Amino acid sequence: ELGGGRRVLGENLDLSVGFSNIAHMGDEVGPNRPLATIHAASEAQAELAAGMLQAACAVAPEAPPAAESIYDVITTA
Repeated sequence: ELGGGRRVLGENLDLSVGFSNIAHMGDEVGPNRPLATIHAASEAQAELAAGMLQAACAVAPEAPPAAESIYDVITTA
């Protein structure tokens, strides 16, 4: 939504947009440690990205239990 990725072949990329300083699962977040820093071309795009990021995350008082990050390895036949 920010313009940093292609939706169709040949589409121009805006390399100045995206996320940085992304919190990892289990990191404490709050006023001094946000979920991420959003780099956007407009306030409207920043607000849209912030809403999408917040909808994709769950913030709770306790860190979740550690989980496997690799569930399966796909190889060619």
